[in-house]
Amino acid sequence: MSMSVDAGGGTTIEAGDGSLRRDDMLSTWMARWGDRLVRYAHFLINDPDMAQDIAQEAFLRLYVHMGRTGEEPRVAWLFTVAKNLAHDARRRTRPSAPVADLPDPNADRGLLAATVRDALDRLKPEDRECLYLFYYAELPTDAIAAHLKLPAATVRTRLRRARQRLLAAWN
Repeated sequence: MSMSVDAGGGTTIEAGDGSLRRDDMLSTWMARWGDRLVRYAHFLINDPDMAQDIAQEAFLRLYVHMGRTGEEPRVAWLFTVAKNLAHDARRRTRPSAPVADLPDPNADRGLLAATVRDALDRLKPEDRECLYLFYYAELPTDAIAAHLKLPAATVRTRLRRARQRLLAAWN
C-alpha cells in the first residue's frame, strides 16, 4: 500500500483493489458511522452540541490517522477516540445540571421512557455502556470488545448480565 498526492491536492491511497482517495474513505466512514458516533458521544456527555464537536474531532483524527499510517483503522479505534475526547471535555467543564424532561403529549410513551431511563440509571456504568454500544450504537460484540479492551466472551457475558440486571431494575 502506498500514498501519493494527486494534481487536485487530494491524497490517494494505493490499495490492492485500486486507488481510493482518502477523502472518499472519510466520506464513507462518516456516512456509515457518523450518526452512531454522535449518539454515543451524546450518551457519554449529555450535551448535543459538544457531541457533534467530539464526533467531528474524532473524524478529523481518523483522517490524519489514515494519512499517517496508510491503513484503514477499525471502528473500535474511532469509538475509543470519541470516548477519550468526551472524557477530556467532561474534565474541562463542570457537570451540567440534569436536563429537565419536557411534557410528553403521549403520556404512556413518556412514562415508559422514564421507567426505562430510571432502570438504566440503576445499572453500573459499565453495564449501561455495554448495552448502549450493542443496542443503540449497533456495534457487534467484537467491536465492543476491541473498544473496551476486553475479550469478546467477556463482552457477551457482560451483556447477558446487564440484560438480567436491567430486567431486575425494571421490576
